[in-house]
Amino acid sequence: MEKDNFYLQGIIDRFEDNQAVIIFNGQKIIWPKNKLPIGIKEGAGIKLQIHTDESWEKQQEETAKKMLNEILRNNNNHEKNKEKTK
Repeated sequence: MEKDNFYLQGIIDRFEDNQAVIIFNGQKIIWPKNKLPIGIKEGAGIKLQIHTDESWEKQQEETAKKMLNEILRNNNNHEKNKEKTK
């Protein structure tokens, strides 16, 4: 199944220190200059592509499950220890 890809077209408005100020549809975004193509200059047009990252989502889900399982294990161990001391 092909995913929809969305993008924003913008322009490099200016550079401030190591940051680029990019204008997308009247909105300013501050972006690290070192994350832009080498040699890009003020006034350059750029396209920011936006798409889902299912592998990242899956990784986040797995991390959340592991954390929840650890919390539940710790809680069960705590409850067992409380019962032993009664």
